[in-house]
Amino acid sequence: MVRSEKLDTPSILAALRQGQFYATMGPEIHDVQLDGREVTVRCSPARSIFLIGDIWHCPNAAQVWDDRPITEATFTLHQGQRYLRVEVVDMAYQSAWTNAYFLP
Repeated sequence: MVRSEKLDTPSILAALRQGQFYATMGPEIHDVQLDGREVTVRCSPARSIFLIGDIWHCPNAAQVWDDRPITEATFTLHQGQRYLRVEVVDMAYQSAWTNAYFLP
């Protein structure tokens, strides 16, 4: 999936150069917002939303507990974290993955 203003070659190439794309087997990642040390992910209905980074390679996760899908999760980054990526797993166990986001 590519987030592009237009469906033409220059716009799509510009979006790719800016890292505005992700891989998916079905789920949609609508938005990933970084606000200080908090990351908010919005997505299509999901079973799990993972925030994966370089601290011990241990992801933070938001998961369903009552079989009702989730569409948003907010995570607090570890103080020493240098990058993150997001993985969304839908109710059919299909996944979507962002690129790595390198933190300032």
